Amino acid sequence: METYGDLKKAINTISLKQKGAKIGNVALDVVLGAIPGIGAAKSTFDFVKAAFLKPDTKKSNSWLDKLDIDDEMSSIVDDTVENGFLKMVAKTIDSETDTKPLEQDFNMNSKMVTYLKNNYSGRTVSGIKEQKSVFDKFFTKFAYKFDKGYPDMNNDQDVLLLESLISEAIGERYSLEEANMVGPSTNYPSVTGTWEKYIENPLSKHEDGETIYTSIKSSPAWLKTPSNDIEKTDITINVNDEFTISSRSTKDLIKRGNSYYAPINYKGEEYYIPFWAILKPTGKNVEKFEPNLDSKNNPSIYHPFTPGHPQEANVALLFIEKTSPDWGFEYKGKPLKVTYLGDPNVKGTGYPKNDLQINTDPAPGGLDSSMRISLKADNATYVENWMTSTRAEQILGNTKLKKIILGAYNALLNSTSIRSGKGLFKGTLKSYQICMFIKDRQPPYGSEAPSILSEPLSKDEAYEAYTGDKKFGDTDGSANYFYKGKNPQTTTDFLQDLKPFKNNMSELGDLWVSLRGSNESGKGRSRVFYWEGKDDDPNGKWIINPLWTEIAGITKSEDKEGNIKYS
Repeated sequence: METYGDLKKAINTISLKQKGAKIGNVALDVVLGAIPGIGAAKSTFDFVKAAFLKPDTKKSNSWLDKLDIDDEMSSIVDDTVENGFLKMVAKTIDSETDTKPLEQDFNMNSKMVTYLKNNYSGRTVSGIKEQKSVFDKFFTKFAYKFDKGYPDMNNDQDVLLLESLISEAIGERYSLEEANMVGPSTNYPSVTGTWEKYIENPLSKHEDGETIYTSIKSSPAWLKTPSNDIEKTDITINVNDEFTISSRSTKDLIKRGNSYYAPINYKGEEYYIPFWAILKPTGKNVEKFEPNLDSKNNPSIYHPFTPGHPQEANVALLFIEKTSPDWGFEYKGKPLKVTYLGDPNVKGTGYPKNDLQINTDPAPGGLDSSMRISLKADNATYVENWMTSTRAEQILGNTKLKKIILGAYNALLNSTSIRSGKGLFKGTLKSYQICMFIKDRQPPYGSEAPSILSEPLSKDEAYEAYTGDKKFGDTDGSANYFYKGKNPQTTTDFLQDLKPFKNNMSELGDLWVSLRGSNESGKGRSRVFYWEGKDDDPNGKWIINPLWTEIAGITKSEDKEGNIKYS
């Protein structure tokens, strides 16, 4: 099975019990024997439930095995909650287009965790009495491990134990720690990237002195000195204390050592506190760009979208403000009309490579009438962010991907300190997971890094990273033009600087694979490696994410002493 259409066909085949039929390459009888109760399925829900409850020891050797959940995970979740989750999964399957590829990294355990977080009070288990039904089975099995009979989220040891239990259930490391404002963020690669995205970005909800933020950790407050430095006060801002941020500009930040400090107002007084003490806002901070279209005769030409960067909104605004009421403008002496502007007309998995779609009638001279544009700010470096294993295989192929993963893993093992990764990296790694990106400049690796990481992507690999042709197929999700630079002032300036991807890769420069540490939660599918154990645990070790070993064709073996070998 390769697509959701294949999956729906399999569901129908099983319900009809067609003799001699196959599910993918597996005989129907084998599937029926491996998944108890699936032969009685009359609906997608029945089908999913049977696959979901399949014993871990039974395998159909088909994609259907991905619908199973670990028995340990099932044992701690209430039946009512399970049914709600299964209805959601069944509805999702029924609504997917037949042509959409089945995700090879599909993981029911992770989807269950996300469902619980979204529907049952997120990260916290406080207020457990009100939601006891969800965790009845959890208490039955694990309550004795906690001093209070339940996890106290204000107790560090309880939090660590809960993280460990959930990690065991889902088969990968899980963190309850909320993210702070430190470091880069998607499409904002600088060391102040998270600040730029969630605070400085003019499209965010942030308002100086108005928007409320909270402290993630207890922190001393600091005062600004006449010499533009900061000095410590006797005031402590505690966990969950509220304050406002006084300025959104990076120019008003103060750097001391390797730490950045933000200006805040706390209880009516002005202070500075470090980034690590500020709880990062959610991605909901950036909303759809909805400009004033009162001057347009046909406002439906514009399709609202959520910009990943202010420049995307600025270009859209250019084609609104610099065109006539009927969307007309002139290019190279010929009259044109915008017929479509904004959000790409595509549905599917992942973010489109097409950041902004502009269609015109007729086509601009020398360009296509449908321009699916990958937009990058002048200082942007990342072309592919938070890659999944599936996406990495699309770009690099499994043979090359295997060489990269095993080479990087061996470099970690050969590091002067395995936990710090100083061997794969030049500096000291302070993150518990390592993710893969594609960027337009060569990352600085350490002396043990494999030579393949110092080689740029081939033109074919770079073309896929830029365009997403394989990922999105014959849809508007792929990009056919590229724009990187300062905000254009006229429609002519913009169109003249558009670069086509086809037959033009030499003008776009080289791309490289970038491995980067991250402590950001919710990146289970993107991380290639993760650290198992406490930082100071002599038995701690780096693990290659099973999602990545599977797609790269890497085998894992373990001896009686627990030593792991990948090949």
